[in-house]
Amino acid sequence: MEDNSPAPIIASILGYFRTAAMLAATRLDLFTHIAQGRGSVAALAEACGAEERSIRALCDFLAVHHHLERVDGSYRLTPASATFLDRRSPAYMGSMADFLASAANRDQAFGDALAFMHRRTEKAAGNVAPENPVWVAYAEAMTPLSLPVAKAAAAVLAALVPAPSRILDIAAGSGAFGIEMLRVLPAASVTAVDWPAVLTVAKANAARRGVGDRLELRPGNALEIDLGAGYDLVMLPNFLHHFDEATNVALLRRVAAALVAGGRLAVVEFVRDEEALPPEPIATFALMMRATTPAGDAYSGRELERMIGAAGLTATDARLLGNTLQTLIVASLNRRR
Repeated sequence: MEDNSPAPIIASILGYFRTAAMLAATRLDLFTHIAQGRGSVAALAEACGAEERSIRALCDFLAVHHHLERVDGSYRLTPASATFLDRRSPAYMGSMADFLASAANRDQAFGDALAFMHRRTEKAAGNVAPENPVWVAYAEAMTPLSLPVAKAAAAVLAALVPAPSRILDIAAGSGAFGIEMLRVLPAASVTAVDWPAVLTVAKANAARRGVGDRLELRPGNALEIDLGAGYDLVMLPNFLHHFDEATNVALLRRVAAALVAGGRLAVVEFVRDEEALPPEPIATFALMMRATTPAGDAYSGRELERMIGAAGLTATDARLLGNTLQTLIVASLNRRR
């Protein structure tokens, strides 16, 4: 029998408390304190410098949403929380909360609940405004999410490019994708394109990973600057979803001009299935793109292949990258120069 309860409706309206709870928990290092054995309300309140009643309410809320477990009045981490929310874990992702739930992102959704339902010509550039500081925050906070995707992509792409190879990483962000290519291809070099402040983060990450000497920086707007030429591989990780199709085709044509004959393009995106209801993360991502960019979207595979084809390239492979929900699309430039 169909559930006629209003509870799911109310839960969706009050969904912002899920954001508030995760922001509070990560800023208090709540998950790390629990991992260190402070599972009681009293111990957590003391460690966090918070009220016991508030800690109890927060922990119960997090347990209801499967981020914690409550056993005999104390709390413990779930396997996922232990992996991703204990600050001591190498896969720690708590830093993402401040970026994803930043005031800039929240305001674009809540400032006017209907604003992103209308494609007005005067709509603000949002997160794609020139040199928006949000991308420095992104590069610093989102590496834990990017890294497994970058590793999986590099494992596939390493077999497709020659050694040595020249690689262009557009919208490099933290540099994760270019850095992983440098790690699997010891003779390769990468040119990273992004805003100057963002490239500072990428350069520092490359130095820490021991590949800084093979990373060249090309600061500027990827939609406008000279990309150079002679690349064996051009990577576009998580970039096309910010723009409309016409903008993407124009960029892809410039990418095609930058490739050597037989060169490859690698696109990484959250790809929407046109025929089926998307999983929650992709549905959320599509709505986020409509809210935070003038014309972005989570594109379908068919739409991405159409853009790639319009730029004179041929999509040759598409595969999911592990359990990341992201898809790698490889395209080839076959014509001679």
